[in-house]
Amino acid sequence: MRFGMAYPRFFLDDVLSVRRWLTATSIVSAGADRFRSSATDLK
Repeated sequence: MRFGMAYPRFFLDDVLSVRRWLTATSIVSAGADRFRSSATDLK
């Protein structure tokens, strides 16, 4: 029963970590796209 009570917290932590990882990757990809566009503008 204790495991059933503790599981949702672990699941919520996993969801938050995945969401944080997705936001970080999206920010990095957006920054890379912006850098690429600025580099092409310089040419």
